[in-house]
Amino acid sequence: MSRVAKRLFILALGAYLALAARGGPEAMAAQLPAPTATGYAVRSGPLQLEMVLSPPVVAPGEAMDLILTATNETTGGLTPEVAIPIPDHLDLSTGILPASTTYNFTTGTVSWQPFLNGQGAQERLSLRFRVGPAEIDQPVRTVSVYLDPAKGQPPLTASYWVGLPPTATLIVNPQTPAVGQPVQLLAQTGGTGPLTQVWETGDHRRLEAVDPVIVYPLPGTYEITLHVANPLAATTVRTSITVSGQPDAAFMPDDPTPTAGQPVRFVNQSGGQPPLQYAWSFGDGATSGDREPTHVFAAAGDYHVRLSVQGPAGQDTFTWPLTVGAPPQAQLILPATAIAGEAIVAQLVGDASIRQVRWDLGDGTAATGPVVRHLFLTGGDHYVRAWVENDYGVTEVGRWIAVEAGVTRSVYLPLLATVPLPQPEAGGAPAGPRPAQELGNVTAISTGRPEE
Repeated sequence: MSRVAKRLFILALGAYLALAARGGPEAMAAQLPAPTATGYAVRSGPLQLEMVLSPPVVAPGEAMDLILTATNETTGGLTPEVAIPIPDHLDLSTGILPASTTYNFTTGTVSWQPFLNGQGAQERLSLRFRVGPAEIDQPVRTVSVYLDPAKGQPPLTASYWVGLPPTATLIVNPQTPAVGQPVQLLAQTGGTGPLTQVWETGDHRRLEAVDPVIVYPLPGTYEITLHVANPLAATTVRTSITVSGQPDAAFMPDDPTPTAGQPVRFVNQSGGQPPLQYAWSFGDGATSGDREPTHVFAAAGDYHVRLSVQGPAGQDTFTWPLTVGAPPQAQLILPATAIAGEAIVAQLVGDASIRQVRWDLGDGTAATGPVVRHLFLTGGDHYVRAWVENDYGVTEVGRWIAVEAGVTRSVYLPLLATVPLPQPEAGGAPAGPRPAQELGNVTAISTGRPEE
């Protein structure tokens, strides 16, 4: 194994052990996500420079070491210059600096000039920083060093992760489900990402998922455990639920605002100890024994859809009040003719269910609202359309309007210009511009009714 590969392996192992120690068994259960920041960079060559940020994962206010190792693979001695600009997000104590280093207070840069004999000689520099505040949306930060900056080489850059440990609150819905009933597990989390969720459902299942939905096949009391982790640490919260064999009827329509004639599928969310029987009543005289029926309501109106669930442990009933509506009724009021340049008023009249009106005035102009005041700039036939929307659909109405072209009228505007004078005779006054003169009139365009 090469020296660089061995160093990377040791760094990865050290970071893993440090993170596991920080989070303990909970961290291991939650599998701390690996940060994109490695805290390591190296520049190979006759003069090698290696940089390590340790640890590469920190919390605000913690200490972090910057370790530089310079290696001379040539046969002669070298005295390279290494410049380390101190980032704003790191605090370096400049009271005592290591040997062979200087600090420029103006530029905020540490300079290191080690002397390296040939044949693999090495020198090491270690600087300790205090890490500044975390930014939730930018947890990865970088530190750059420059080897022989006078030569204009690109910097050597290593990154580290700084953030806050995770927090979590566990929510279970419903809190007392029935056998076979979907249970939504929700995690309200905080802290710096990336965040991972690991769930233990109390029946030997372990789920690595975000806010999963689960089903319990048997009645009983189960302890639900949530582990939330980020690269820094992990936290664990727990709660208990009791799953009953008693039937629990529940459902919802796939569209809570259907229209008359539209097929509506009823999603069954019931549970209970099987076998279960289902009895549906849709409120319009129709019934069904299917688990998840689809029904069409012929007319708009208010209906009470009822589901009864029967099982070995009992019976339960659930009712959903469903309003079946219709797209809005609307009428477009618009003059049959208009004059280009003169404003017209278009109005949409409809029932009380309308909540949005959109217009296309036929000349590329769009508008919203029940009343629109518009001015056509060109003549011709234009088709004006309006879309009227309520909770149950959209109705389109439209009408043609004939727009007559306007006429032009003259408006006299003075046009001023300068005319150069002829060349003066010998001994005369120097040439120059003549005072501005009125050269003529300009005809401007105006719109209006054609004159007889």
